[in-house]
Amino acid sequence: AEKLLKAKNGAVKGKILQVLGDPGDPYTLDIQKGFEEKMKAFPDVKIISLPAMQWEASNAGTIVADQMLANPDIDLIFSHAAHLSVAGVASLEAAGKKPGDVMMMSSNGAPVGLDLIRKGWLNVEVEQPLYAQAAAIAMFMDKIVKKEEIKP
Repeated sequence: AEKLLKAKNGAVKGKILQVLGDPGDPYTLDIQKGFEEKMKAFPDVKIISLPAMQWEASNAGTIVADQMLANPDIDLIFSHAAHLSVAGVASLEAAGKKPGDVMMMSSNGAPVGLDLIRKGWLNVEVEQPLYAQAAAIAMFMDKIVKKEEIKP
């Protein structure tokens, strides 16, 4: 987000629409917390955060459509998953936007996100490090099976 805003606006400033996944999902909360903590370093960035309940893409599309009306100066849309970006793109197209008019990024490394990059809509697709998660589980599998405490 930092580099995208700087490229678009010449400085790290602007307005970001953060389309969350479901707020009942710890994954969403972790992404939101990390993103907002990082962006606190940039006081000229305003973040609007709204949840796409149950990770439903149609909810994300409605959020993007509504926010583009209420906040037409949004510089960047950050979706917590690529499938949410697909609905966001549909809303942008319906509003007459073209690829590059609003910068977009999402997280999870899904193939649909890579397709949106090829089409010019998505600028960044952040990989969800599944390999690291699998490696961590493998490291602690014996303790998990034996129901032993795992200390940080």
